Amino acid sequence: NKFIFIILSNTNSYKNPLNLCKALVDYQERFGAPEFEINWFGRISSVPRDVQIMKDCLTLLEGNSLSKVLTFKGVISDIYNKITESNALIHLSDFEGCPNGVCEAMLLKKPVILSNVCDHPLLVSNDNGILVDQSSPKEISNAMSVIINLPTRILLEMGARGSQFIAERMNVQTVTNIWKELIIKTIN
Repeated sequence: NKFIFIILSNTNSYKNPLNLCKALVDYQERFGAPEFEINWFGRISSVPRDVQIMKDCLTLLEGNSLSKVLTFKGVISDIYNKITESNALIHLSDFEGCPNGVCEAMLLKKPVILSNVCDHPLLVSNDNGILVDQSSPKEISNAMSVIINLPTRILLEMGARGSQFIAERMNVQTVTNIWKELIIKTIN
């Protein structure tokens, strides 16, 4: 069974597909051929800049015999099964609020590798993942190496902590109370 990373995101340039591809090249140079796969699910951007970046990604992957390691799958309707079939999630956005895909993967007990931006440090404050500089292919490849080399027990514990965090902090009652407090402060 290969280790499977999942990405749940569109392919806009600010989601850093090119840095991920560069990270795979770096990984291969420093650690050998990746014994994992990365499945990227989400809308393939049609913005001209993003289309060019995607072409650069595919050229880089093909030129380094990595085409089978990272595949861009597009939009699918059954993401639940894809998350449960994966081992960990990667999300390398340059900016982000509280991303649904990350929260869904955490709730389903997946460790995460997240860019160190916006709300991501809050989501990884429970030893349930790794924060990286999304502009550094070397840092991304190091994080992938760390995750795939962790003992299964540690991965399961990380996933459980992430799920607990989401269950406690993002349930209906907690979110409702936060909104109530915000509205009361605004009114007063």
